[in-house]
Amino acid sequence: MATKQTEMILQFIKDNKESVTCSEAASNFKVSKTVINNLVSRYDLQGFLVPESGRGKIGVAAHLQGETRMQEPTKADMTRLRQICDERNLPFEKWGIWWDKTKDSSIAFYNREAIEREANHFQELIAEMKKHAPKYKKRKIDPTGEHMLVLPQADIHIGKWSTTLEVGSEYNSAIAVERAKQGTDELVSKGRAFGVKQFVLCIGNDILHTDNGKTTTSNTPQDTDGSWFSNFRLAKALYVSIIEQLALYGDVHLIFVPSNHDWRTGYALSEAVAAHFHNHPNVHPMVTERHRKYVVYGNNLMMFSHGDGAKEKDLHWHLATEASEAWSKTSHRYIYLGHLHHKIKKVQGHQNGLIEKDKIGFTEIDATVQAEADKDVNIEYVRSSSGSDSWHDRNGYTSKPAMEAFLHHHSAGQVARFTQWF
Repeated sequence: MATKQTEMILQFIKDNKESVTCSEAASNFKVSKTVINNLVSRYDLQGFLVPESGRGKIGVAAHLQGETRMQEPTKADMTRLRQICDERNLPFEKWGIWWDKTKDSSIAFYNREAIEREANHFQELIAEMKKHAPKYKKRKIDPTGEHMLVLPQADIHIGKWSTTLEVGSEYNSAIAVERAKQGTDELVSKGRAFGVKQFVLCIGNDILHTDNGKTTTSNTPQDTDGSWFSNFRLAKALYVSIIEQLALYGDVHLIFVPSNHDWRTGYALSEAVAAHFHNHPNVHPMVTERHRKYVVYGNNLMMFSHGDGAKEKDLHWHLATEASEAWSKTSHRYIYLGHLHHKIKKVQGHQNGLIEKDKIGFTEIDATVQAEADKDVNIEYVRSSSGSDSWHDRNGYTSKPAMEAFLHHHSAGQVARFTQWF
């Protein structure tokens, strides 16, 4: 920002002390509210701007004797909050959430302005990262290729830790990365022999074992290897390496799949990876908060989800309704899930049946059950390359680690599956 404009903004704030909000100042100078807030903080002008609460932009979620409802804070509520801030030397203008708890109620006041400000910070960070994205040349795609190779990359769990003495095998961050690279190399080599011009690579999907270095998103304690910071860097470097490899041979569609171990961290990592490839003409990210993602390839309609959300029995209905237009134009429909770490393949629609399931020491297959085009949906839980930790091993939740890829023909649907065992 030019120095002259900065001076004009500062003078405007001083001249209109306690009469304009951050939003009004930002609108006046056609800048973001983050810019205004940064200037206020840098030049110690807290208290000059009117809190957005004074303009009716605060919502409140209240739980009163079992009843959840929304209401606006009263003048008395805001007066009390200001008193609390003054007593504790807290900036009233910057508050984000305030809990008012009594024996009869628990009321949370959310400052929508603070939430919006945080979102603006995040978007500006991503935009800044994109400015520094490396340049890549567009690659020519093999015009004879008729297939898309789907790489769910589910449940890699970088940061998981287990030892041979406790579970019979070792697993740590280094092994996680090594298996992911080796597995991807082998699967891509097998798939390319059939002629592949597009790739789907799922990112997120429990790529990291924890959300904070110690626990999952829901605060379940985990046995961990390495720091959260080092594992984040390992995961980013792994993704960059894999994506650069895939982009040598065709277009790469990155599908962010939210997951239960790293709900927040997986999203941040996926945004960082997408920003890194901002200038790559062959890489196409789909990074949104939506839990279920959809991809169409010729006569194929595919859903990608982690497997910890909507009930399995309802998934084919979600596919039919959320992607209704694509459903009407395709005959072969697939749902790819992770989360369970072992193979389960089912069919739902005009028939419901189990096709394949990993059991202790063997895989049960029923060759009599097959999905019919136009009538059924294939639901497939993919295997995980990660080993069992102490809790899963103790409870008998063990399966042979593996990574899978699926070959889709543009008109014939899924025509092959490749498995790399570890």
